[in-house]
Amino acid sequence: RSLAGLQPEAADRCAASDALAGLAAHLRAAGRRREALPILRLALAWRSRDAGGHSVTLAATHNLAVMLQEVGEIAEAEDLYRQAAELKRVAFGPDDPRTLSTLNCLASLLTSSGRGK
Repeated sequence: RSLAGLQPEAADRCAASDALAGLAAHLRAAGRRREALPILRLALAWRSRDAGGHSVTLAATHNLAVMLQEVGEIAEAEDLYRQAAELKRVAFGPDDPRTLSTLNCLASLLTSSGRGK
């Protein structure tokens, strides 16, 4: 069944997005990444509506990029890594471990795709 039509109230969106992210994590752990992607996208969309620069939203953006990389969606993963890295740089600073972790993942993606230096 599709979750796309669901629209929880603002007060419920954060909790619902957390539940969806948890479901996506379980699917990923079970090796069902392609099934997890639309769920994680929806969780991120709901979270972004109410808490765009919140650390949980930034972590969800990073996690979606990781999963996209794992399924071979390299261009989209790169875009999300870049977006997350910039938002984390602004939110936490350039030397924060959360920022550096995303930059490290971006560098790994670029290296593995033959574009790293």
